[in-house]
Amino acid sequence: MKSFNYTLAASISGWLLTIMVLISELYEPFKTLLANTFTHHWVGKIIITLAVYIIIGMFTKKDYAHAYRDNITSMSIILLFYVIHYFV
Repeated sequence: MKSFNYTLAASISGWLLTIMVLISELYEPFKTLLANTFTHHWVGKIIITLAVYIIIGMFTKKDYAHAYRDNITSMSIILLFYVIHYFV
């Protein structure tokens, strides 16, 4: 049995969450779709991110060395987006 690939799963799910945050803030129908489907748009983002994390972690074999840097980058993009969004 393969071991769970935590690093690649964290990297891909982190980037997916970043993309969903940006899309939901810039494209209202996507935010509404998540809210209507999962009762709240953040609940939808978390469920989708968690599902991708589990699927990627279970079905990938090779470890990914750059996951921590990728997660910091994706979190920084979200932070930067909200800072810019606040001032504009």
